[in-house]
Formats: sequence, structure tokens, C-alpha cells
Amino acid sequence: QAEISRPLLLPACRVNHPSILSLLVWPACCNSVTTCVLFALMALKCQRSDEPRVPTLELPEGATLEFITDVEGNWQYFCALVDRSPVLSWSADDHSSLCLADGAYLVFGGDAPDKGPADLRITRALVLLQRQHPSRVFLLAGNRDTNKIRLAAELADGEMPDRDPIPYVDVYGWQGRKQQFGDFLAERSLPRTRMNALRWILEKTMGSEHALQLRRQELQLLGRPCGDCDVIDSFVQLVDPAAAEPWTLWYLQAAHVMLVLGDCLFTHGAVRSGGLLLLPAEDCRDGELHRQPPPLRLPDDTPLNEWAMRLNEWKQRQVSWFEAFPKWVQFEGGERWRGGQPLMMPSLSGCRVMIDGYLQQGNMAILDEDVAAYLSRNGCRRLFAGHQPHGQCPGVLRHPRSGITVVVADTSFSDGKADKSANAADTRGAAVSTVLVTRNSTRVAGVLADGTCHRYELQLQRTQDSPLDALVGCRFTDGSWGKTVVGEQLQLCRGEGFVQHLQLVPLQEAIVQ
Repeated sequence: QAEISRPLLLPACRVNHPSILSLLVWPACCNSVTTCVLFALMALKCQRSDEPRVPTLELPEGATLEFITDVEGNWQYFCALVDRSPVLSWSADDHSSLCLADGAYLVFGGDAPDKGPADLRITRALVLLQRQHPSRVFLLAGNRDTNKIRLAAELADGEMPDRDPIPYVDVYGWQGRKQQFGDFLAERSLPRTRMNALRWILEKTMGSEHALQLRRQELQLLGRPCGDCDVIDSFVQLVDPAAAEPWTLWYLQAAHVMLVLGDCLFTHGAVRSGGLLLLPAEDCRDGELHRQPPPLRLPDDTPLNEWAMRLNEWKQRQVSWFEAFPKWVQFEGGERWRGGQPLMMPSLSGCRVMIDGYLQQGNMAILDEDVAAYLSRNGCRRLFAGHQPHGQCPGVLRHPRSGITVVVADTSFSDGKADKSANAADTRGAAVSTVLVTRNSTRVAGVLADGTCHRYELQLQRTQDSPLDALVGCRFTDGSWGKTVVGEQLQLCRGEGFVQHLQLVPLQEAIVQ
């Protein structure tokens, strides 16, 4: 809340050019948000064009990579993944610490918390594993990870959601206009407290209706104090730069927005035409759409590795801004600002690869032709993502002209009738699938919601697929998709909104369709 009356320092951002040094400190008179952002953009523009690029990462011959995404705090699901994994195992001494098989790789696609009583344990386990194997474990930033840094400012002493409303957070949502804080309190006859502020934030702006109950449940399980103040503190301390163990902040420090590994591209969300080659804006104007600076579109000939590098640098700058200014800063004239807003509001800043999806009316969205052409030019043959749930097992799309395969491994809505006695937010049930990647193939195997086993293997060279596996990810004349292989039959899936119609057909019948 302190007024800015001292020089400000730009967070670290590859300072390796003499002309940037003069921009690192500016006087107190430059105290508008716009001026601050302009200085930051000028500093970035001054970077030399001959800087070394990030080296290309390759998956070694014979190595196996596992892709996991959107665990969302569900401990039962996470344990089921580890139990099935040839890549991960639990430490013999500590069932909350992970081990990585020799020579194996892991990519976690983001969204570690929110819908289970294990946010703390899962985030901690992933961060510790990445620290142990930084060249073989990669974390991606998901929207459920990045939005948590909002809480450092929004739950600070003296703050309430309606004291200085953020229009983007308060009003806009995929389900329409959100219920305002005052209406939320009135409807439930709740007092204006920090606990109820957090309740509104989680339920109405983060899609986490049961998060408070689940966090209290986890604190009890860990033998920690679990009163209202303890629950609030547990959310804040996960992102507070001054906290002893800010696991979510540490996760974001290590996370990528985009990862290129050989012919594979990993993002939390989708690469769609509208987000192709976009760099998100460097600031958000307090969530006001009509004042929002636009994202930057890179030239069409920008290499994929460079786009990924610049997205990841943007993320690191935003994390650095947040670390420097995690709480509201008051400017002359009354405007307030906090660091890292573009990262905590990715759809507003234009971080489309984090919030776009490959789902359209319940079906796999066809890969946009300009996206397929760009990725093909850059040697990308496989895309892996999460963010939007695709039913009981991963969704697959195989683009016919480019040969690109898209695998979306978010299965967070596998079973809406799942037992909720241990987890009030569980919509997974028994369904669990592993996604294993080698240099030559992608293997998916697991069980569906009713316990039925399924599996398939997609070769990099499609002519080497088995007849049934070759139909997974293909679209049929009735609008359905090849979903997976069950025994000697192909499972077809046709979506209608949130409902999926599933059908098992033998090979010959599938070929006719």
C-alpha cells in the first residue's frame, strides 16, 4: 500500500547489453504504471539480436518420457498414476517424495492444485523432483498454478474483493457474468471476513468450489493447525516470496510456458490459430479490457524454439515482477498495481497457449491449417497438452495432411458419479491412463471409469501402426472420433457439450464408417 517515492528496480531479465544498464533504475517521478511498462519494453527491445539461442533439446534414443497433466490436487489419482508408471515411483523412506527411473523423463503439464486434498503434497513432490533432476523433469505453468499468485495481494491485511474491484476477475467467466462479492455474502448471510473473501475468490473466480474444505482436510491429514486463519495462511504462504516454503511460487519459478523436446511440443493449453506466435502483454491494466495493452505477434518465420524461449522469458519476467511487488502498490492519483498481473490473468494478457483448448462442442478440435503448417516447418510431429477434460481417457487428433498427432491428457471429468466421500471435488473415479513417449512412438494405456482396460500405440511413422491403432484420432463420417482401443475393438466417441456418446465397433465396421 506504500506510495512509490523511491527508485524502482527492474526485475532481472537477461541484462547483457550496455544500453539496458541505463534503464535499470528510473527516478521516482516515473510513477505511473504506463511509464513503468514502457521502460520494461524498452529494456527488452535493447537486447542484442545476436544473443545465443536456447539449444535444441532431444529425447535420447531408448529413453522413455511420461506426460502427466491436470492432477488438480487429487491424491488418489496421482497415486494411481505413480503405481502404473514405469518412470515414477515413491521413495522407500518417504511416500510423499518421488523417484525418477534412470534415464527416464517427466513432463508435468500444469494445474497441480485445486480439486483434491493434496495441493500441498503434490506441488511439493513435483518441485523436489524437478530440483533433483533439472535436465530430465520439466514443469509447465497452468492457469490453476498461475492464478494463485493473486492471493498475495487479494488476501493482504485490509483487502476485500469489493474494496477496489478488478473487473476482469469480478465479471468475466466462461459461464457468463460472475456473482459479485456483495451478492455472494448477502445470498448466504455471510459476514465480511478474510475467510469469506477467500471463499468467494476460490469458488467464483478460480473454479474451486470445494478448495477450502479440501485444504482444511489436507492440513488435518498432515497434522497441522487447521483453523480459519491457518487455512488462509496456507494459501498465502504457497506464493508469498517471504514465506519459508512457497511451493507454488517455486513451481512457477521452474515452470515453462512452452517446451520443445525433439519433435514434441508441450503446452498446458492449445496452439490455435488465434494464439499462434503471440507473446503476451507485459502488463494488465487492473483487469479493464478497454485499457488492456495487446499481445505482440512475432514474425511468421520465427523458429518454434525461439517462440518457446521468448514465452518462457516472459513468464520469468512476470514471476520476477511478482516477487518484487507481490502486494498492491499505490500510485499518485489512486491507481493501484501489483507485479505479475499478466501471468495471473493469462487470458487477459494474451497467453493463449495456456488457456486455449483442443475441445470444440465436446469433440476434438481440428488442428488449424496455419498452425499445422507452422509446426511442420519447424519439425514438430507431436503435441501434448491438457487444460480441457477429454473424458475417460486422453483425447487424440491425427492431422491428415501434416501427420501431426495431438494428445490431450486432461481426464479430470472422467466420472461425474465418482465416490466423493474422500474428495468432495472428485469427478475422476477409477479412470487413469499413462502417456508414454519415446522417439518413435506414443503409448497410452490404462483403465476407463468402469474398470475396462484400454491401450494403443501411435507410431511416429503412421504406416507402422496396427490397423486398429491407426484409427485412433481419426474423424469418422458420423462426426465421431477414434478414442481408444478396447480389446479387439475401437471405441468411438462423439461429444455433445459435456456429454460423450461412446460406442465399441470391430475393425471392419470402423473402416466402413
